[in-house]
Amino acid sequence: MPTPKLRPTELQLTADRAARAATLKSRFSELISKAKGGKKPTQGMVMIDDQVQRLRRRREESRRRVSGMKPTVAFDDNVTILREFSVLCGCPSGSLPYRFQGSSSLENFGLRLRTYTYDDIEEALRLDDADRDIEEGEIV
Repeated sequence: MPTPKLRPTELQLTADRAARAATLKSRFSELISKAKGGKKPTQGMVMIDDQVQRLRRRREESRRRVSGMKPTVAFDDNVTILREFSVLCGCPSGSLPYRFQGSSSLENFGLRLRTYTYDDIEEALRLDDADRDIEEGEIV
């Protein structure tokens, strides 16, 4: 009787050995499939990948929004304003140092914020006088 042609990977096994091979294949089928076809993503891995993609899209959207914003404040505004103010006062621009001494830059021009005591406020409220009207942060 002619022997059937076998592939090189197949062996002719007895019934006991074929049953044992089938048991081992079913037991380690996941490991065998990973070795043959690479790692298949599990549901947890798919969820993590989706979350990472969502975060990347959100980050890119935020970057696009930030790059599209116009700056509303220039950080050298104070220096520019003080230079213009010194020109208005007639001070030479070279005489003003970059960092001013004192608690306020306006003090260098001889301007001070008026400080009020409790008595001044009470008197202004009692008299209801327009001349003694007190504004917070009034420059004298």
